[in-house]
Amino acid sequence: MTKKIFRSICIAILAVFLITVSIIFFILYNYFSQLEKEQLRNQVEIIANGLENEGEDFLDYVESDDIRITWIGTDGTVLYDNEADIGDMENHIQREEVQEALESGYGESSRYSDTLTISFNYCAILLSDGTVIRAAEAQSSVWALLLRLVPYVAVIAVIAVVAALIVSYLLSRKLVKPLNEVDLDNPLEQDEYKELRPLLVRIDTQKKQLEKDRETLHRTDEIRQEFTANVSHELKTPLHSISGYSELMAAGLVQPDDMQRFSKKIYNESKRMTTLVDDILYLGKLDAGANDMMWEITDLYEIAKTAVEALEPVAAKAGIEITLSGEHTDIHGIPQLLNSIIYNFCDNAIKYN
Repeated sequence: MTKKIFRSICIAILAVFLITVSIIFFILYNYFSQLEKEQLRNQVEIIANGLENEGEDFLDYVESDDIRITWIGTDGTVLYDNEADIGDMENHIQREEVQEALESGYGESSRYSDTLTISFNYCAILLSDGTVIRAAEAQSSVWALLLRLVPYVAVIAVIAVVAALIVSYLLSRKLVKPLNEVDLDNPLEQDEYKELRPLLVRIDTQKKQLEKDRETLHRTDEIRQEFTANVSHELKTPLHSISGYSELMAAGLVQPDDMQRFSKKIYNESKRMTTLVDDILYLGKLDAGANDMMWEITDLYEIAKTAVEALEPVAAKAGIEITLSGEHTDIHGIPQLLNSIIYNFCDNAIKYN
């Protein structure tokens, strides 16, 4: 997660940096383009004043290494050009800046020159004799401006990248630190991020549920151990009886008159063991979920009545009276399980009261 946050912050910072640099270059390009046009206008005004005052000879003294100067006659014929042979040049009467100068005294435009295959800014001024003096300067491109600023941009870019890495590292550490320090034993104590509250509440709920389940499993394990001990004890008693009676009968130490009584005793103890085994299997079935037992609306009075009727002969034999009182009550439960519970309660009361 820290790496993802670090990478995301780095990308965001670098993207902002690139967008900012692009905007700055666009603004600088427009600014320098406008500045070049203003400088070109000032220069053509100086040349126009020189021509008006000193005539054509003034052009011989003009330093024009970066500026193309063209003098255009009243009919559009090129009278002078410092970079091209005027004999090879076409009529300029239809040029945009020349038309504006003839109409308003000053004109300007920007276009691609077919003669020199370069983009130029043009400024033209109408002279008093009806001719037009025009100055042209190669238009700086974005790439030319970029090349001039490359060393400075490179330094700024290096600083920006280093700053982005440092800031991203510190921010990612700061953002992830509260998450790494969450106390899973007490998750609700973390209040750094409110957005994490639902998750922490869920973690706390699950933690409590796990603790509750752990206690339940521990208690179940204790009950299982106690049950195993009780079952072992219960099984030993009939086994000892069966073993004792069988040993006596096998040794021929039982009188013929007592043979039937011993056999009946062995039978009863075997039946008791069978009941215990059935109970163990039944409990295992319940522990597994008792999928074949369906919950349904059951009359608890009828279940109790059935148990009482089944145990009345056993109770009468033990000299105990068993009675039932109450009213019909419907509950949602498992009939077989309810019947076993009530029957066992009553049966134990009869046997051990």
